[in-house]
Amino acid sequence: MTRTEKLLVLGGATLLLAAVSQLVRMKNKSNKNQMLQQVSDEGYETAADILFPGKKLNHSDQQYGPVWKN
Repeated sequence: MTRTEKLLVLGGATLLLAAVSQLVRMKNKSNKNQMLQQVSDEGYETAADILFPGKKLNHSDQQYGPVWKN
């Protein structure tokens, strides 16, 4: 293999790895958002630890309970 072919193979492998890691990241984010949406739909009376025992759900943009404006 010439140097150019090696660089092309390395570049292709890098792009493939980046694409796969992005797909995994998007899938995990989608699953987390679905769980947070279910908790939100249930209402603030139902705690997330009851719906999803063993899972840690922290999301800074998600509001649980009533929101009081000052």
